[in-house]
Amino acid sequence: MFGCIIFDFDGVLVNFNDYVDWDKARKKIVNLYLRRGITKDVIDRYAYNPLSLIANTYDELFKVLPKEDALKTLEEASKILELEEYKALFKATLVPGCEETLLWLRKRGIRMGITSSNSERIVLRLLKMFRIEGYFESVVGRIPKIRMKPYPEQIQLCLDKMKCLKGNVAFVAIDEDGIKAAKTLGIHTIVIVSGLRHPDIRIADAKADTVIESLRALTYLFENLR
Repeated sequence: MFGCIIFDFDGVLVNFNDYVDWDKARKKIVNLYLRRGITKDVIDRYAYNPLSLIANTYDELFKVLPKEDALKTLEEASKILELEEYKALFKATLVPGCEETLLWLRKRGIRMGITSSNSERIVLRLLKMFRIEGYFESVVGRIPKIRMKPYPEQIQLCLDKMKCLKGNVAFVAIDEDGIKAAKTLGIHTIVIVSGLRHPDIRIADAKADTVIESLRALTYLFENLR
């Protein structure tokens, strides 16, 4: 059994992003990036999702802007997202089986952390709202100076904070970007198919190590790993 688990957040533990007006945020961030010199053809590749847009144009932003200006742009984009996330706070729900699964893992001494493309402040508020904040040693949300999935920096930061060895860690996600980020670090990846928002072919291409049907199935998986 793994000694540490890092969870992706939305769709894995909490259903949240479906309630956020991402399209409103997307339009504002597209306009911001155009004003900052990111070309339309680069933006159009990822403009379907503002989280993906920020993550996948990170390097491009630092190419066209001085470091300080690039960071300010990322901070402004993050604030645009956070405003829409805040409006959706009280619409969020726990994924079925979330608390019982976390309790089961804690009773077995498994240490837990979270990484998320959502604002770190928003994630912490949601954890507190659902009274599950005490299960997690480390929470790494959206931080402008750190690249998000599909890059591995957030997961690495979470590992560093928890002082977990990569060979002793499992990463749980519902999308291919999370899987790719974890596999870059050589971490065992678990995908929950009940939360998928992307075509199965993209998950297959990401080559998760383990596939389970639901969050509740995580306990059965870990029992069988003994």
